[in-house]
Amino acid sequence: MSSDQGRIQTVLAYLANSPDLDLAGAEITTVEELSGDHNALWRIQTAQRDVVLKMFLDAGQARGRRQFTNQDSAARIGVAPQTIAFDRYPAGLSHQIMLYEWCPGLPLNPTLREDAMGLAIALAAVHARHPADQTRLSPHPVSLHYQWSLIQGSKRLVEEGVERGGISPLSDFVLEALSRAETMVRPKLDKNELTTPALVHGDLQLCHCLKVDGDIQLLDWEMGGLGDPAREICHLFLHLLPDLTPRERAEWLGLYADPAEALDLAPRVRTYEVLLPLASLLDLILLPSTAQDALAAAEECQLLQFAFGLCLDHVTAALDMNLGPRDRAELDDAYRSLRQNRYTQWETKETAA
Repeated sequence: MSSDQGRIQTVLAYLANSPDLDLAGAEITTVEELSGDHNALWRIQTAQRDVVLKMFLDAGQARGRRQFTNQDSAARIGVAPQTIAFDRYPAGLSHQIMLYEWCPGLPLNPTLREDAMGLAIALAAVHARHPADQTRLSPHPVSLHYQWSLIQGSKRLVEEGVERGGISPLSDFVLEALSRAETMVRPKLDKNELTTPALVHGDLQLCHCLKVDGDIQLLDWEMGGLGDPAREICHLFLHLLPDLTPRERAEWLGLYADPAEALDLAPRVRTYEVLLPLASLLDLILLPSTAQDALAAAEECQLLQFAFGLCLDHVTAALDMNLGPRDRAELDDAYRSLRQNRYTQWETKETAA
């Protein structure tokens, strides 16, 4: 019996012997393994129920509870599948589990106007949840000030790398980008405006969005909690809805919020459009290598190189920085060399250990 088969057998035994679950004693007719990046998921059907069981393989206890609490809150307003149970210490299992109703639907198509605008309606409902109803913070920054402070921490690491000669020739571009960003966002930060936190999903991806009977349902709430709605909207515009025209963005925000709120929200979203790509670029530059061999290092380098290119596009657009083909090629080559050097340093350190 393979480890996966053994795991599902222990899961079925748990379900059959858990008196607190509706599935206890029911004859299970279908077990379908679902895709999951870091956790194990199954669709389990009986004559009366159709549910998803999620086993948190790499998450701490807080992360599983966060998903259950946030999804339960979102389910009450109709934008997430209904939760059934969360078991922190399931008998016979070594990982916490969560059960929720199976949600049949179609993948979201962000190029369709109705799907894009449907996200505005769904997120408006999520972000409107009263903050007093939430007890956990999202792992993401909860304000512009917090986001900026994290960038300043990364900036210091880059400057230390420059002093050691570790990341040049990327340093000139990065430090110029940081200088431009400060000029652009400082007036907003100096206003010292307090942002009212709200429930955010925290991990909006296409695979986490379903269209069900014309409405949008959001899955996988592990990164949810109290956060800044403007940050989540900016992430949405950058990664899920990058092709919206300025007019379509205005229409999207009009569906999301009333005119007075949208008037305050739009500038904050634009400020995050400067900060989020810059934060991602810094993360990519400072990210250590974890590749186990030369092949894995090459795959890691290829993936990160692609992400680096996207970040460059976003940063240069947000900061109005003109990069000619030669400048762009030099930055690409510099980042490629940086990744290769990181792997060599990691390999040397592991060999010495």
